[in-house]
Amino acid sequence: MTTAATLDSILRERYPTRRQLREFVRRRLGENLDDYVGTGGLRDVAFQLVEAADSNGWDLASALERDRILSLATPVNFNLLDLATFDLQSLVDGFYAEQLRAGTRRVLGIAVAWPDTKFVRYFCDRLQRALGGTWVQVDPDGTTLNPEMWSTDVAVRRIASQSRNLQVRHIVFPVWCDRADGQAIKRFWQGVRGELTSPLRYLVLVLLTAPDTDLPVDVAALPVPSVNEEDIHRWTVEVVNALGWPVELAVPWKRRLLSGAELDGELNLAMLYTILDDDVQRVRDAGAREEFYDELRRSLQEARS
Repeated sequence: MTTAATLDSILRERYPTRRQLREFVRRRLGENLDDYVGTGGLRDVAFQLVEAADSNGWDLASALERDRILSLATPVNFNLLDLATFDLQSLVDGFYAEQLRAGTRRVLGIAVAWPDTKFVRYFCDRLQRALGGTWVQVDPDGTTLNPEMWSTDVAVRRIASQSRNLQVRHIVFPVWCDRADGQAIKRFWQGVRGELTSPLRYLVLVLLTAPDTDLPVDVAALPVPSVNEEDIHRWTVEVVNALGWPVELAVPWKRRLLSGAELDGELNLAMLYTILDDDVQRVRDAGAREEFYDELRRSLQEARS
């Protein structure tokens, strides 16, 4: 049982100004602090609040605990909630291997047979960090190879227009090639290499291809991203721990993700990204975070009953 002295100490440590204490009382108790305390200093105000809670039957200890676990205060939370860090390490390792293999060559090509928009966004963000972050530019639109509609020269010229940029910063550039065959991709690759012979910084072309597409020799084929139950379990446990939530809430969260991402008996990463996107936005938003937390608690209680 939490004593009055302990509650008094927690209040003063966690809410060091009257304004913060007033917001806590409104947020968690639905009351106006000024209706119950005088105009003294924080020590007096905290003491009077503890007395008011005892007199009115408020569960101050529970309110303090709920406010603690539903706050989002530490930087590690934002790192974990960044989906660019979710389960892409094998592809990043493949990029590092290609960077090493290329030696002094600054135009790098890596191919993934999975042109999903969300994956492309997160993977390019991850490559941006792998290259150093600050001095790296990601072209969010990229370009498309579609020989039936236009010449590969269009894509080559668009990328070649970055030559001045490549003197000062690395560039990550997605190229949708899922409607192009191996010959078109080869012409495109040779065209880019011919236009950009000696950039000072890295140009990383992320080629999003159809399955089993023939690739130029200098382009590295990375594995198609996948996810399994262990990946989701590890992520949910890490996030609820970082948030300071009860670790058992990882169970209903994992169950929610597994259920929503299952397609034809398998886990579909594109669907998982969609659900994760929604969940992460709810956790980042103060109002939605509380609702999401309560949903997980109800789901856990229902599973136990």
